[in-house]
Amino acid sequence: MSIKINKLIRSRRRSISLEITRDAQLVVRIPKYASLSDVKRFILEKRGWIEKKIAEAGEKINKHTPKKFVSGEKFYYLGEKYILKSTKGQSTKLEFNNGFFISENDLPYAKNIFIKWYKRQSKINIPKRVRWYANLHKLDYKKIRITSASRRWGSCTIQGNLNFTWKLVLLPIKVLDYVVVHELAHLLQHNHSKKFWSEVERMLPDYKERRKWLRKNGEEYTI
Repeated sequence: MSIKINKLIRSRRRSISLEITRDAQLVVRIPKYASLSDVKRFILEKRGWIEKKIAEAGEKINKHTPKKFVSGEKFYYLGEKYILKSTKGQSTKLEFNNGFFISENDLPYAKNIFIKWYKRQSKINIPKRVRWYANLHKLDYKKIRITSASRRWGSCTIQGNLNFTWKLVLLPIKVLDYVVVHELAHLLQHNHSKKFWSEVERMLPDYKERRKWLRKNGEEYTI
C-alpha cells in the first residue's frame, strides 16, 4: 500500500521533514531542488513511523464527540471547562461570566456564535502573549494574523509574520504560550534544527512537557 502525500512544500530548507497533522494528513517539506526520488526514498525509510502516527491521529479524531450546543454542555476557554446555560430575554448573543450564557432563541445558531466569540477573545489574548515574549527576548515580528486553520496551531513566514488559529484560546495558557514561543523561535531559526529547539528551550525551559501535553490532548480542545 502506497503512502499518500497530502501536501508537498518546497523551500530553502536543507533537509526533508515530515509532519502528521491533527486531521491525519501527511505534510512533507523538502529542499527547493530535492528530487521526487529522494522524497520517495525518504518516505519509504520512515514508512513505519508515518503509518503509526497517521493511525494515532485517526484514533484521536474518532474519539472526538461533536458538540450538541445544548444547555448543560461544557466548553473550554483558556484550558478551563465552563457550562453553557440557555436564558430568556438575553440581549447579547453570548455572555461569559464563570460560564457561558446564551438566549434559548439563539441555540440553533450557537456554533457560529461561539466561534465568533472565540475569535474575538483570540484577538485579545494571543497578541498579548506574543508581545510579552517578544519584548522579553527582544524579538521583532511583522504582523500577527488570527486564522481559522484546522491543521496547524501556528506558523511563521519567512517575512516574519506570525499566524495563529483562534482555537488556541481553548487551550491552557501554558500550552498557548508554548505555541507562541515556538513560532517566535522561527524568527531566529526558520526550521526545526537543534539550534531551533535550543532557542525554544532558552525561552521556555519546560517546553518539552508543554509540547507533549499538546500532542496528547490537543484534539480534545475544539468545538
